[in-house]
Amino acid sequence: MIFFFYGPDDFRAKEKIRELKRKFLREVDASGASLVELDGADLRLEKFHEIVSANSLFARRRLLVVEGVLHNKDKDFLPALAEYLKNRAGAQENILIFYEAAVVLDKTGEAQITNGDNTKPLTKAQAALFTFFKTTPYVQYFNAFNNQEAADWLRARLAERGFGIDYKASQILVARLGSDLWSLHNELNKLISYQSSAEPDNKTISAATVLALVQNQTEEKIFALTDALSNKNKALALKLLEEQLRQEVNEVYLTTMLMRQVKILLAVRSGLDNGLDSKAIGRLMKIHPYVLQKSLTQASHFNLGSLKTMLSALVKLDYNYKTGKLPAPLMLTLLLANI
Repeated sequence: MIFFFYGPDDFRAKEKIRELKRKFLREVDASGASLVELDGADLRLEKFHEIVSANSLFARRRLLVVEGVLHNKDKDFLPALAEYLKNRAGAQENILIFYEAAVVLDKTGEAQITNGDNTKPLTKAQAALFTFFKTTPYVQYFNAFNNQEAADWLRARLAERGFGIDYKASQILVARLGSDLWSLHNELNKLISYQSSAEPDNKTISAATVLALVQNQTEEKIFALTDALSNKNKALALKLLEEQLRQEVNEVYLTTMLMRQVKILLAVRSGLDNGLDSKAIGRLMKIHPYVLQKSLTQASHFNLGSLKTMLSALVKLDYNYKTGKLPAPLMLTLLLANI
């Protein structure tokens, strides 16, 4: 049995994979000894065949999760894997999950592959394996949500936990965090925790609560980090980052918020370089006056080139995290140390 998941929304994809893993542990092998996770970029056919074919002492079948196989650099591996899977060698007895976060569909529905900040068509070998995966019965594309879809998602997510949210509150939350589900998930947990303790009899999250909590616990921390970077104070920036990691703030969430703020700074810096005043920039960007004022101050310490370099580094960090190159905390630390 083969499952193929792909697309840029790795929150929902990873959640689906966790669901299948829990089902396997519950129904097939509670010990977990028959569950194997593999890095597809470094995989070799001999190793894959060995794992698929091995008999398990603990369960009648195995569960293999393979991520990023289309990034494998061995030119002979992808065609060989496609042929191997077509013959269903070991696939009928085992559960094979392949996940490709870097594969996205363009406006025409054609598959593209991202590599850091570059997007390009699939190679012949990648396309052949992708086409085979698309013919398997269990295929799901996890597209990136737009803001309205993200707002619908967060309302449904809250309802699952017995909470609601005002329409205005949901719009503010998405406006501040975008459609990244890692960020929204992180904030929803905080908002539920606050609502449960502050107003235990009120299960509806208000706009006032979102304005108070999200601004204080997200933007201010990111402002502090970018303030430190704008003042070339790497030691302080690293200290602030370490504080966030000690508080177990999700690394993907931190990266997303840093990227968001750098994009705002890029837009502000571009406006200033084109002779616009603060009011004109504010009208064009349609961001909160507080965010605009903070960003105007910070943007004055950067030029467009340095901001583009910072954004490119963050995009590559996000890619490396999603493809498992290095632990996210280490990559964030290395990033800030080298900006």
